[in-house]
Amino acid sequence: MILADAGFDVFLIQLRGKTHSKRHLNLTSDNREFWKFTLDEHAKFDATSAVDKVLQLNGAPYLYWVGHSQGTIVGFMMLAERPEYNAKVRALFQFAPVGTLHGVRGLTRLLNHAFLLMHPIL
Repeated sequence: MILADAGFDVFLIQLRGKTHSKRHLNLTSDNREFWKFTLDEHAKFDATSAVDKVLQLNGAPYLYWVGHSQGTIVGFMMLAERPEYNAKVRALFQFAPVGTLHGVRGLTRLLNHAFLLMHPIL
């Protein structure tokens, strides 16, 4: 079922630097300074601004975050870096999350290998 058909307000966020988010007050995308941002800025400023705008527009006290790919890590980072947003985001639904265990060592690597070995029998 499509979320909008189920009665949910649906907003799509275009993070800075993406196709429809290249407007800047003073810079163009040809300027190197335009591109000086990281996932940290997406999480601390862009995502939080989007959450605040959505809540302002629909008057709700909270929202549900549906993230895909980069949107998953931005959602996790936003809630970790700005804990006050945990009250504004009721739940995260993350699809195709960004992440890998390549290069991970120690107990986490051991547990991952154990899970992979046991997964067929679980």
